[in-house]
Amino acid sequence: MKKLLLFLFIFSITILIYPEKNSAAENLQAMIDSLEEGAVLQLENKTYEGNIVINKSLTLVGTINTVIKGDGTGNVISIKAPNVTIRKLSVTNSSMDRNSAEEYAGIKIHTNGNVVEHVKITDSFHGIYLSQAHENKISNVEIKGMGKGEIAAQGNGIHIYYSNHNLLTKNTIEGTRDGMFFDYGNKNESYQNNISNTRYGLHYMYSDENLFKENTFTINTGGAAVMNSNHLVLEDNHFTMHYIWKEWKENIRGKGLWLALSIIVLISLSILFRSTALSFDKGFYVLLINLFDTIIYFIPILCLFIGAFAIFQEKEQKTLIMLLTKKDTYASFLLGKSLGLYSVVLVPLLVWFFLYLLLLKFNFQLDMKAYLIFILSIVTMSIVFLQIGAAVGSFSRSRMQIIGYTIFVWFYFFFLHDFILLSFLPDVTHENVKLFSSLYFLNPLQSVRMFLETGMGVYSFGHMSRLLQAFMWTKPVFFLLGNLLFWLITSITTAIVFHRKEGFE
Repeated sequence: MKKLLLFLFIFSITILIYPEKNSAAENLQAMIDSLEEGAVLQLENKTYEGNIVINKSLTLVGTINTVIKGDGTGNVISIKAPNVTIRKLSVTNSSMDRNSAEEYAGIKIHTNGNVVEHVKITDSFHGIYLSQAHENKISNVEIKGMGKGEIAAQGNGIHIYYSNHNLLTKNTIEGTRDGMFFDYGNKNESYQNNISNTRYGLHYMYSDENLFKENTFTINTGGAAVMNSNHLVLEDNHFTMHYIWKEWKENIRGKGLWLALSIIVLISLSILFRSTALSFDKGFYVLLINLFDTIIYFIPILCLFIGAFAIFQEKEQKTLIMLLTKKDTYASFLLGKSLGLYSVVLVPLLVWFFLYLLLLKFNFQLDMKAYLIFILSIVTMSIVFLQIGAAVGSFSRSRMQIIGYTIFVWFYFFFLHDFILLSFLPDVTHENVKLFSSLYFLNPLQSVRMFLETGMGVYSFGHMSRLLQAFMWTKPVFFLLGNLLFWLITSITTAIVFHRKEGFE
């Protein structure tokens, strides 16, 4: 008897601690089923778990923290009666099965005359799906997808399927596959919606006589795709591509940039640790020269790979073709992409070398002019090789081609360029030394090194021979600037002329 009582006590405690999973869902569904037509159900400030089906005309109103959480196996809310209103609540956790013919959604509407407003939808395949549903109003809805990294594994923000005369206004959609997708949907109106970080902000297929006005598209791969649709009106819509922000978002998720930065950090700390025995007043210059002589082997190859794969990724994922459908030229795309690459590489480098300067302050007497020259050398070298890398990515057709071309470019500047010029050295005279000098300093490694070492006083021009004076026929800073301009113009021109819109593995 005591054992039976003990068992019943433990069982009752278990029931209290672990209530039945679907009890909240059954309670909400039961409340909905018990209502009269046209009733208003005020939901509490809590989470209701489980999917629900609305089979009668009613109004469902939540509060700031009201959440309806699906069980991940179907539509969270299915509206199968007309004249339903859903307002002020959050919806989450629909099925994410992309292979199902059901096309699951946070809210799926099958009927006419419904209103969905001030609702937030997350973790759902489609945000809102209208299936043969007419004269509905969707307004002030916030739909958040999983972002571009998961673009193929999710649906659209608002999907219109064989649905007409609907009003979509002041909705915010971010990170879904397409923002708004119209499939055989006619005479719908869309006003003042904000769509960002999607594939196509607006996608029309076989949909006629729709009005799209005063909507804003930001950082979408393609602004609008209009296919086999007639008599559309698109007025005062704004399409904006912030390449710098796009590049940051893509690289923050990736490992390449952080791996490259980690290598630079480890090299810098290693050089600092090995230089602690240097003198307080002169050790600063020795450390900077040693650091430059070490990272000069890494920064070019890292920048080449980052620049090349950033461009190739746009081709590989077919996003370059979509970007160019917005009447952008490849030149404008390349300019925006290059500025984005500069920002994501240079900003972390500058932040690190600022922190590095603070560490140096405890060990050496600082020379800010010398350090600025060092930073300018690193920045110039990074920009040149990022742009060359972007050119490589533009004309390459596969990842293996990128690896091959990148290694060849790196090997050429480190070994072949100087080796070729050495073969002409016996023929250098006062008459042709300027030409030889110009060719020599076309190597960005040599122009950067000369600028750094002369700026820090390692080399002096006070006691040069006449031939060497003719060789240095202008200041090192002008060799550096000339080299920068030459490779920027050459790389950009090469990328524009020989670019390929598509790539393959």
